[in-house]
Amino acid sequence: MPDAPFTEADVKKLLKKRKFVYRLLEDNREEARTNNAITEARIKYEIRTIAEPNVDIRLRFSARLPKEATVKPFPGIALFWYRSKRIRGISWAVRHEIIRNDAKVGKVHGWYEHQWTDTDEDRFIVDMNKHIHETDLFSMVNFCLKRWGIEQVEQLRLKGVSTK
Repeated sequence: MPDAPFTEADVKKLLKKRKFVYRLLEDNREEARTNNAITEARIKYEIRTIAEPNVDIRLRFSARLPKEATVKPFPGIALFWYRSKRIRGISWAVRHEIIRNDAKVGKVHGWYEHQWTDTDEDRFIVDMNKHIHETDLFSMVNFCLKRWGIEQVEQLRLKGVSTK
């Protein structure tokens, strides 16, 4: 049983609720463009439910893009609850083990999603290759916001991020 203050059923219930970007917590993209010491661009949002917009439910949306090395980097997107527990996350890897009930049952090549379960916590993996078509940071942010039921409020739109 996980040590998280929630269960798989709580996560599913939360994902069904209408949510929105309450505020921007971090955006270092401009600094990352100009400062060679910064190793990745990061964007972080605080997410709240539309039903209770004044209540911080400790849900955070995080996107990061490593600086280019020798190959094109792909963004990693995650939804954290209680700040440290990843309940959803989409990443890319040449190869990643598929975990079911704490056992390795296969491999995925390319895009995959971490989904929180009581048995595996965030190690439960789902192949996402057929769902992901555009892989730049902003396309991925918008894809994940939509997939996880998070709306952007008009006044919180960031440069370069489409909410369509």
